[in-house]
Amino acid sequence: MIAGHEISAVPCAQSSHRLRMMRELRDAAVDQIAGDRDEVGFQAIHGIDDGIHIVALDGRSDMDIADLQSILTTNSKSWLDTESSLLSAECRYPVRFPVNEHPEFKEFPRLGLKLEEAIFEYDQAKISEKAITQFFGTERSHVRSYNDQRSEVLRKCEVLNNAIERWNVTSKAEWAASAEKSNQLWQEEQVKFRDTAEEYTRRCKEQKRYFGDLVEGYKNKKKDDVIERFNCILSSLDLPYSIPHSWEIDFDEEQQILVLEIALPDVVHPVQTNLHHGLGGSFILLSAVSMSRDGS
Repeated sequence: MIAGHEISAVPCAQSSHRLRMMRELRDAAVDQIAGDRDEVGFQAIHGIDDGIHIVALDGRSDMDIADLQSILTTNSKSWLDTESSLLSAECRYPVRFPVNEHPEFKEFPRLGLKLEEAIFEYDQAKISEKAITQFFGTERSHVRSYNDQRSEVLRKCEVLNNAIERWNVTSKAEWAASAEKSNQLWQEEQVKFRDTAEEYTRRCKEQKRYFGDLVEGYKNKKKDDVIERFNCILSSLDLPYSIPHSWEIDFDEEQQILVLEIALPDVVHPVQTNLHHGLGGSFILLSAVSMSRDGS
């Protein structure tokens, strides 16, 4: 928004890309310009005291009256705030240095089972085999069945442990190859990171110098710097889609007058619908109100 006796603006998305080339700010999307009957008058800062007269261009699209509210809404952050943050940037690459966090290989442990063998015992001096068979045959059969199952479980456990050992050997070799590749990629990333960080710092410092020179030239009322700074301000404003993002700027160094010609559309009110009743029935009367730049 441009109003009062100081310049303020909300930067558009492009202005936050600090690694972009400096002149790209002129290509940023236009934001918001407060207006009343297509004219905005204000007094600029740093001694440029003459008002700016905005002249609407012809042949532009119409604007809905609802868009006026967004135009009149004050931006939350001024261009001066954005410019100040650019000039005070530390130019440190804001990304953590890459680290190699490849963990050590851990073997899968062997499976251990402790299954004691069942033993059926009796005192042969006191109890005969016939009596054992007659009275404890079922118990003896259960012991034999348990021992058979135990032997089968231990056999399968040994098969599984052999498979685990083969997996450990194979996986350890693959893990070592992966760790070596990871370390190689890490070293390559370190080089790329340093190059990127250096490029970021270089461009950031270049950007700081650019805006520092721009502000200094603006204070000294140099024509190109005054025009370019106003381009940055206008490019940082929020405008509705219906507003043409187009303007022309000129600055008279001798008279210290800035002339801004900005494209503004006609204002069109929404269509109103009125229901009328007559002798022959009801009918709808449509009406639209429009206001052109000349107020007609």
